[in-house]
Amino acid sequence: MPGDPERSDFRYMRGRAQSAAGEELIPRLKPPYSRLTAIDMNTGDHTWQIPLGDGIRQRLIDSGIPDPGPLGGGGFTGPLLTETILFIGHNGARDGASGGPALLALDKETGQTIHAIELPRGGTGTPMTYMADGRQHIVVAFGSGTEAGLIALTLR
Repeated sequence: MPGDPERSDFRYMRGRAQSAAGEELIPRLKPPYSRLTAIDMNTGDHTWQIPLGDGIRQRLIDSGIPDPGPLGGGGFTGPLLTETILFIGHNGARDGASGGPALLALDKETGQTIHAIELPRGGTGTPMTYMADGRQHIVVAFGSGTEAGLIALTLR
């Protein structure tokens, strides 16, 4: 987008994506608004596909619409794959999404959530893993500015 001389001397600035929101901020596009897809790298087939996040689910329920289930939406980190688990950070409630910031552990074969580990702030980087003393650890960067940090978790 064109630069704003009040904010910068750059000719162009990074812009934000505009939503295709309709009435009452309900998107005009059909859900899911974000999804996670597992692809078999040998065949190219989609093994499973799930909506990633709840999106505006709670807003719809609050307005009297029956629970549509997860619609996809919200902010997420990149994925980390282990032999059996897919980890992905969820930035928490945003645009009516339910749930707070969490590190999600999904079954790699099915996409089903195994566990959600609450985080103090939204994840800001792809989770990483390392081995120390024969145990596997997962580290997640969270937050920003003075409210940023790392959380290390140990797998049992």
